[in-house]
Amino acid sequence: MTAEPGSQAKTQSKLTVLLVSGKETDVLAQVEGQLARLSVAVELIRGDWDKCEQESCRHHLAVLVVAPSELPLVDRFLERPPVTRRKVIVLLPAEAKLADMVHLLEHADVDQVIRRQFEWLHDLGVVLHVLLTGDIFGMEKYLPNNEEVSYIRFHDYKGRQDVLDKVREVAQSAGLRRMRRDHAVQAAEELVMNALYNAPRHEDGSMMFGSIDPHKRVAMESPKPVSLRYAIIQDGLFMSVRDRFGALNKKTVLQYIHKCLTSEQQIDRKTIGAGLGIFLTARRVQSYIINMAPEVATEVIICLRQEKELEAPATMLFFEYPKG
Repeated sequence: MTAEPGSQAKTQSKLTVLLVSGKETDVLAQVEGQLARLSVAVELIRGDWDKCEQESCRHHLAVLVVAPSELPLVDRFLERPPVTRRKVIVLLPAEAKLADMVHLLEHADVDQVIRRQFEWLHDLGVVLHVLLTGDIFGMEKYLPNNEEVSYIRFHDYKGRQDVLDKVREVAQSAGLRRMRRDHAVQAAEELVMNALYNAPRHEDGSMMFGSIDPHKRVAMESPKPVSLRYAIIQDGLFMSVRDRFGALNKKTVLQYIHKCLTSEQQIDRKTIGAGLGIFLTARRVQSYIINMAPEVATEVIICLRQEKELEAPATMLFFEYPKG
């Protein structure tokens, strides 16, 4: 069955979408509503898990609506060789764990996993738009009500401290409790320090500050400025940090998180080392989005809401421009 194209359609191209569900049929109308808003004609193929086991359906995009008991069915779906090149968006139940999200994202076809919580339907709409247009950068599109965005640019350790002070001030203005304000500052520090001192690369790809003692590098400037954007939403705070090197990638992020999830040692900086900040940030935010243009720029977008630490983001998204 073919869905009507969105009213703003500007092209005759067609997107073939496989929409798969088992028990979560009540969600389908909401997902189909987002697909109908796209600016291209959508050929929608509806299927259940049994049908997908038996048939090979050509599609550009698969959207999997998953019930709590259906995670093994997602693995079976992904294990089947696709007929054509495709992308897969997985919509998980609210109770899904961070380990579930990481496991799915480790598959080459899966770059976007959303737990059905908070503004999940809005986030799905943004993901569909980004996949269609390739417009990956920019925090603004994720804001639920077009909230005002402020901007800070800096290039050294002093600038880092000014940014963290501003984040604490903004988190308090957003009404976050003290624990969540601390989480916001800690997350900002992780993103800022990575952008200042881990992202910079020499022309050969080696880390510019990799062999420099951390106590000495804080007196040095990053060769390219780092920017932080922030916006207050009704129940929390959005932030993004962008560097101009594009060294971070999906594989590295998932490896760090997986390492911390599976470590039998106590989770602290002495035992885990590299990657702990990424892991703690992912556990404490409700949105965790990484936009990557290799060797050009990386943008990390996070959202912290008033809710206590949930141990998994509701939205975990990776987007990457093809290199070259």
